[in-house]
Amino acid sequence: MNFKMFLYRMKMTSPHNKKKNRKFFPLIILAVILLAIILFGFSGIFSSSTLFVASPIFSVRDSFNNWYQFKSYVIKDKESLVNENLKLKERLIESEMKLITLGVLENENSELKSLLGIRTEERRGIVASVLLRPPQVPYDIIIIDIGEDDGVKEGMLVGVYGDILLGFVEEVFNDTSRVRLYSRSGEKVNVFINNTNIFTTAVGSGGGNFEITIPRVDEVEVGSLVTTLGTEAFVLGIVEFIKADMADAFQRVLFRIPVNIQELKWVEVYP
Repeated sequence: MNFKMFLYRMKMTSPHNKKKNRKFFPLIILAVILLAIILFGFSGIFSSSTLFVASPIFSVRDSFNNWYQFKSYVIKDKESLVNENLKLKERLIESEMKLITLGVLENENSELKSLLGIRTEERRGIVASVLLRPPQVPYDIIIIDIGEDDGVKEGMLVGVYGDILLGFVEEVFNDTSRVRLYSRSGEKVNVFINNTNIFTTAVGSGGGNFEITIPRVDEVEVGSLVTTLGTEAFVLGIVEFIKADMADAFQRVLFRIPVNIQELKWVEVYP
């Protein structure tokens, strides 16, 4: 086919194609306009008669938008309720555990003091607010708001509720002090395990946790109190887990302090 023949055919077919395209062109324009109305609501640029004709479309658009917004709100609200419910359940479980822990501490500590002849009057110290705690500072370190001006000295014991021992004053400044917790990794404390005859040494393993290694023949129960020695004994923690291997002559007793350091708001410094 030569070039002249191609041009001849183009001339013969072009009028027909133009007529065909002209038929669809108004429909395409109308579809674009309707789509713009539905998506963007360009109602202000049309006459009242046009708006009257298009009012069903506006109604469909508004109904869809309302349905979509309502659906989105319901989904978000449901997710929010689920998350809030989970948080409340976690707080409830934590509160129940605290009540159980405090009950165990009160009963067992009273029995222990009675058995050991330890004084039962309330221990009083200098109350201090906790300024910084992990993770704001290194783990097993807290900063309190009293210092040398308040009579605080290095080596003073630091605890809560009069019976629970946390650590000791490591460094003193004019109006603040740095407290080192006994649970700090490698820190050693001489302890006694309640309801046993076990006197041993606990080693801090970090994050409020301790570990004791004792002969496997010694019986220890989960939930037993671990206290310091002496007539001024404190509760150091509660046994949470026991690792024993039949092939090993020793067992590892894991316990932790009965308070959450991350939520600690105040402590007592004992002279």
